Amino acid sequence: MPVLQNRYAALGYSLPANPSRPRVYVWRRLRALGAENLRPGLAVLPDNPDSRRLLSELSQQVREMGGEASLYTLLFSDPTEERRLMALFAQRTTDTLEKLKAQLAAAPSPAARRRVALELKKAIDHYQRLSAPEDASLRREVEIALRSVLDAMRGLPGMFTEELRELIGP
Repeated sequence: MPVLQNRYAALGYSLPANPSRPRVYVWRRLRALGAENLRPGLAVLPDNPDSRRLLSELSQQVREMGGEASLYTLLFSDPTEERRLMALFAQRTTDTLEKLKAQLAAAPSPAARRRVALELKKAIDHYQRLSAPEDASLRREVEIALRSVLDAMRGLPGMFTEELRELIGP
């Protein structure tokens, strides 16, 4: 297998144990960004200008909450570890898509379906940022889950954004 050597933006941080609110906020924010934890206090995203900006903003917030934070750029020396991280990113996206499909089936109102559609758009954007061209099997897994959600959307009446209409087709 070839060496991947993708770059990753990383945030190393620590916060006081009490109060727990700042730690919960940081954890939730990192989850919302799609970051994976390599270990407690070290979260990573694929390296791109958007990831660096978002982690930089979060590092500033950590400092304002009385914690310590540092930004890093990482390269894996072990391709197996890098593939493991890429699989975690892909699995999180696939899990999100499966949850959205279930929510879509249960979404009784147009407003609820619109919320699902907006979450779907976020998941697609997230996947595109995380997509690693070197690993076609991971991409295929995510794309199968995405196709399943889009197929479910096609049969539903309701109002979706124009952008999502373009994604799901006629």
